[in-house]
Amino acid sequence: MKIINTSDATFQVFEVVDCATKGSTPKAFAEKNGHEQTYCIPAEPIITRKHLKSSDTCKKNSGEPFLNIDLTEEGAQRMEKVTQRLLAKHRAKTDRARVAIFIKGKLISVPILHDVIQDRFLLEGFTDQEMQSMVEALGGSRECHSIMLGR
Repeated sequence: MKIINTSDATFQVFEVVDCATKGSTPKAFAEKNGHEQTYCIPAEPIITRKHLKSSDTCKKNSGEPFLNIDLTEEGAQRMEKVTQRLLAKHRAKTDRARVAIFIKGKLISVPILHDVIQDRFLLEGFTDQEMQSMVEALGGSRECHSIMLGR
């Protein structure tokens, strides 16, 4: 099994690929429902820590926490290009495009893409403590610098 090697392993986002893809590495992920799912990722990430402009923890009006991730210009361009390609490819196949998000080498989320990602994206579905651990690992802020979301 190939080890993901990058000096920016604190934060990485990969596209999820077919496991038959040459050079891909399978990664097990425990879904919220308790089921384990295997996702395969390529050797190179879409973005790494160097593409991260800022991160902060915020709360929706409902009190549910989320992690706000802002990307550099280069990171935004890379995410936009790849997520456009993934969405087009998977819509044609009538399945769902996903990315795999790693923090400190741990697969923390495999969200379904609903739209093109550009310079900002949100991670939700984690506890306050998990959010704080993530933002600390990313060197972000504990204060929310973005708008509150409804729901």
